[in-house]
Amino acid sequence: MKRLFFTTVGTSSLRELPKEMRSASNEEKYLYITNQLKRLYRQEPKLVEPYSAELKSLLRMKITAQDLVQLICTDTEAGILCGKIIQEFLQNEIGCEVQFVKIEGLQVHDARLFRNLGVRKYLEQLLVTYDKYQYSHQILMNLTGGFKSVIPYSTIASMLLKIPAFYVFEFSEELIPLPAVPITVDYSIFEQYPEKFEELIQEGVLPEEVFYDGIPFEERPRLHLLVDKERRHVTLSGLGELLWYLYIADQPELLTTDLPAEEKEIKIRNHHGQDRLKQLAEKLAGCEYVISMQCTNFNPHAKSFIHELIEPDSLIAVDLKSDAGYSLLIKTTARNGVELREISKIIAKRYQ
Repeated sequence: MKRLFFTTVGTSSLRELPKEMRSASNEEKYLYITNQLKRLYRQEPKLVEPYSAELKSLLRMKITAQDLVQLICTDTEAGILCGKIIQEFLQNEIGCEVQFVKIEGLQVHDARLFRNLGVRKYLEQLLVTYDKYQYSHQILMNLTGGFKSVIPYSTIASMLLKIPAFYVFEFSEELIPLPAVPITVDYSIFEQYPEKFEELIQEGVLPEEVFYDGIPFEERPRLHLLVDKERRHVTLSGLGELLWYLYIADQPELLTTDLPAEEKEIKIRNHHGQDRLKQLAEKLAGCEYVISMQCTNFNPHAKSFIHELIEPDSLIAVDLKSDAGYSLLIKTTARNGVELREISKIIAKRYQ
């Protein structure tokens, strides 16, 4: 299987610059270091190690032209420069594919920006990479060098996602695998308030009073690691996003029904809107998550097609084109509130 190295990039490539080059332009630094790396590597591969902690560990992991390297760079001039230097070396000397990714907010000058944006964007990128490549590549996390402040998050993520992680101490020659520690995650807070987290993910940010409404005060300390609060608004933290991803991934696939559309039970009482409801019901009968439908109380003031969720398995859909608000009570294949919300989104997207 092909390998993907998820590698954060630090600024160690600039440490070996001679004094007279330290005030040079970035272009001059780039040319000097890339030429040095090429010359030294062709002379003896180990000679490039003092120039880059990231390359040191990649070479120890015996990187080849068949591998893929994703360079995760800080949102700084020096970080981008070092990332471009490493990218040039890997592409031209090793011959492997390199993806260059700059992470917004990943810097050391503004702790609030790092915490509220940088960490979240970094973990988002890791999850995007994991989703895209988990079946086609063996993903390996290179913790050597890079941005030291994200190492704790990288370590937690590697354990939760079961991604092998490796590092080389600065003055060591040995490639050290990070030991796998069994971690059990308590998802009960997500199970209690899934709609809160779904709304937060959909909106991106919520007023504190909206997010915490309905959550008892004694429960709120359990949310401290999952959300960030600033100026009376709440966002999902980087760790919260990672854990929510794992929680959703851990849910079983949605059940479908084998009933053909024409055999699904449809009960519609006689009234002046029955033809409209019958047309809607016949359309919904084609949905693989719908088991049966029946007429229910009208909802003339409904604002959305999916008017109400009735856990664990039913929902009310409303014909919004009718002033009377003709409504159907729909029984679905959902087994719990999380699945019901997911099915309601699918039905709304397809049929409203």
